[in-house]
Amino acid sequence: MSRALLVIAVLLVGSLQMSMLAHFGNVREYLNIILIFAVYATMVQHYERGLLIALIGGVLFDLYSAQPFGTFAFAYIVAVVVTFLVFKNYLTNRSVASLFALMAIATITYRLSLVLILGIWQMLGTEVITTSVGVVTTSTLMQLLVNCSVAIVIAFLLRFVAPSYSFQRLPPRPFST
Repeated sequence: MSRALLVIAVLLVGSLQMSMLAHFGNVREYLNIILIFAVYATMVQHYERGLLIALIGGVLFDLYSAQPFGTFAFAYIVAVVVTFLVFKNYLTNRSVASLFALMAIATITYRLSLVLILGIWQMLGTEVITTSVGVVTTSTLMQLLVNCSVAIVIAFLLRFVAPSYSFQRLPPRPFST
């Protein structure tokens, strides 16, 4: 996939997430399509693709968010970097179990980095929209469940629809020391 096509795809997916999912109640809060897309690209294609998706998706979310600019881009990039490091150093194959584990790690990292950067913005005196710890914990657990489920469904669909993007068709990455 060329970079221009990738940028268009990320913009379309991000727009879908921000506009269409807003009509389905809390689904917008729980389902993070950009994060799923970035983790999947990091795992199947290249680390740089995942970072590009995270950057474009984060900037797109920052443009439409009431939070300080850079908040979502930072959270997405941290999630992709941590996911890649775990994948490179600890996982040796591309399986459904690996995808589930990486999606869980990415979701938790994304939420923690979002809370961290919002706390930093608040300490610097910037007005941010904050929520209670209970709301963040509950929404993180729901987002974890939804993201992992949707990532696995997408992986199985891609296995039949676009075998070249299926992670099970690729050879396992060699274990690095």
